[in-house]
Order: sequence, then C-alpha cells, then structure tokens
Amino acid sequence: MLVKKAIDTLKRTRPSRVSLSRYFTAGTTYFYGYPSGDASGFLNNVPPLTEELVSARPLACVGDNIKVVVFANPAKYITNPEHLKNIIMIPEHIDYNLFGEERNKHIKKSLKDQIKPGTLLMAQPFMDESLEHLFQISPKLTQWLNDKKNLPSIIPINLLPKRFASFHSGKSFSSSKQKATLPCVVKVSSSSAGDGVYICRDIKSYDAVKQKLSNIKSNVIVEEMIEEIKNYGIQFGIPEDPNQKIEIIGINEQITSSNGEFLGGIINKRTSYAETNKVTDQMINQILPHVRELGWYGVGCFDVLFDGNSFYIIDCNFRMTGMTAYHMLVANRTIKKSLISFSGEVKASVGDVTSRLKSLDSKFSGPLVHILTITENDGVSRFNAAIMSDNLDSIAEQAQKIIDLGIASQLLEQLCV
Repeated sequence: MLVKKAIDTLKRTRPSRVSLSRYFTAGTTYFYGYPSGDASGFLNNVPPLTEELVSARPLACVGDNIKVVVFANPAKYITNPEHLKNIIMIPEHIDYNLFGEERNKHIKKSLKDQIKPGTLLMAQPFMDESLEHLFQISPKLTQWLNDKKNLPSIIPINLLPKRFASFHSGKSFSSSKQKATLPCVVKVSSSSAGDGVYICRDIKSYDAVKQKLSNIKSNVIVEEMIEEIKNYGIQFGIPEDPNQKIEIIGINEQITSSNGEFLGGIINKRTSYAETNKVTDQMINQILPHVRELGWYGVGCFDVLFDGNSFYIIDCNFRMTGMTAYHMLVANRTIKKSLISFSGEVKASVGDVTSRLKSLDSKFSGPLVHILTITENDGVSRFNAAIMSDNLDSIAEQAQKIIDLGIASQLLEQLCV
C-alpha cells in the first residue's frame, strides 16, 4: 500500500509525457526570445522574421499549465485549440519591421503589461532592473550560464577546447597586440545560433575578424579549433523539483554551415549514440547537479564536438534550442520516425505551402514533413519543419522532392549535394 501510494504521488508530481511542464513549475510563462541587436550583454543578429518563428516552437512541447509568449504573426496560423489556450500574444504592431533597441523597448513593455510577476522564463533574458521582478529564475544567473566565457566554471577541463585568449570587449580584442595562435575560433562569448563565431585559419581572416568585432560590447574569446568528425547536440532537463532526477532528453547530430551557423539536426532512431556515454555520464553526475545547486532548472543543450579521439563541449545553451521540441515529439511518439529538421521559405500562402507538402505524402507512404511553426509576411511563407523517414540513407531524394516544390532551404540544398 505504501509503495502504491508513493508511485501515485510520483505520477501526480511528475508528468509522464516529456514536455516543458515536466521540468517547470505550474504557472510558468516561457518566452523563447532574445534581446535584439547588441543589448543586455548579448549579440543577436537573427532577423525578426526568424524570431517570430522561434517564439512559437515551445507550443509543440508545452505540456500542462504553462503559457508561451508568441509573436502575433505565427499566432495567426495556430489551429490547435490546446495551443491557442496556452498563448500570451505580443501585440501585432511589434513586427519584423522593428529591430534593435526600438524592438526591445516595445517587447519589454509588452512583457511588463502581460506577465504575472515571478512566472517568466526567457531563453536569453533582458537584464533591465525594471523587469527583474517578472522572472522566476534570476536573469543574472541565466545570463552567466549562457556566457561562453564562464564554461570553465561549470565544465571539467578535459571536456573543453584550449582557450588562447579572452577579452572584455570587441574594442580590447581589436586593439590587442597578442600574437594569434592559428588556426583558431573567435567567439563573441554571449551569443547564439552561430552569431559572432568566426573560424580563422590564417592571419588575414583573424585580422578581418578583429576589425569586424571592434564595436562589440560583449566579451570575446579565442579558442582552439576542433576538426570534428561529429557534431552533437545533447538535450537535458533539470526538473524544478529537486527530488526529481536530472535527465538526458535526447541526442542529435547537428548540421552547420561552413561558418558554424546551425542549419538543422538529425535524430536517428536507429542509433543509441552510445559513443557519447562518457560525456553524458559527466553531465548527469557532475555538471548538471552543480548547475542545479546554483539555482537553475529547465531544459537546455550542450554543443559537443568529437574529433575521433576526444569530446569537447564548445557551448552550453541554458534554454530551448532548435531541436528541443523535436526530441520531445519523438519521446512522446508523436513523431515515430527518424528525422532531419530544416528551415524553409517559399513565395506562397501558408495554405498553399501546407498543400504542396501534403501532396508528397502519397509518394512516401505516409506523412513526409512535420511542420513545427509557420508564418507568412508579404506573400512569403517561412517555416521550421522536419523530414520524417524510416531510412535516412535516402534522405537526399526526399529533400529534392521538397526543393522541387519551390521551397528554398540551405539545409535541404546541402543534403542534395
């Protein structure tokens, strides 16, 4: 009887489905958003059109008793009633025409007007003192954890690339006379999605980056370049309840551009990614318990490179990433196949795009594309989606069929080469 009671209590306190509500407290408001431009100590050059798409991703994995802050444009194309009831919508006048400080000003006002104090979690928080009362985790802690310069404080040295130099601003980096160690990677330490990351193989490219970053306010670090043969995203969850276990939600391979920009990820259901076990063991037993002790909880992702001999954690994202929702959809068997995520756009209406993609289903014995979030601006539709397949070896054929529909996608084009 006591055992049954304990199990019933566990079921009540921890959702069996993998979702944001598995890790956050009831009543949380999640905003998958970032300060625009170079504000709050963070570099974000992502276009507002992309930010609109990103804001709606959490709805695919929100769970129960969690609200999601969503821009007005993607909210127009949400048809799931369960998703609609979970939305806090940013006013329609805050659209893709606003950027930088003007955009930040309006978003901050919207958050102040609509968010219940003590409930907000934001992917990369604003650091204004006037907003601090809205957050349930200290924004200073989240900012500190997301800053690459602080990696040695939470990651064992055996899992880090060598750090050659660190500078407190772009200006101090650009004026430095320190001799470059080449090849190397230069990083604006507080950034995401490949923003502010530069691979330098010669002195000419290094000097060009010094000039490019001369006005950046954030820290700049210079690290060893890892010639990887595998690039992994290891997704984790730290429950708000300290009595619940820390989890590895899933592992995916990451596809990036030549400049390190994230293009998409591969979740292969035919592999266990057992080669990463030594890394995940350190995460579960050492790294993440320390993060929990600092006062942080939620979902996030480690970017991990493998060079054939060693693993290197090159970034920690203490927030949702582009693959979080897909891992949760796979874990809950909403998606039952392997997948490759991608972003696409086409000059067509949302209805036309979805019809075109659905037309491929009969050619591939079932749904081929799962659309996560979609928007339409000035007659152009943009979307985040995944190709679903039982056999990823034939993915080039499937990618080409999507391109043939008129859809532009850097990742799909890369798959077809």
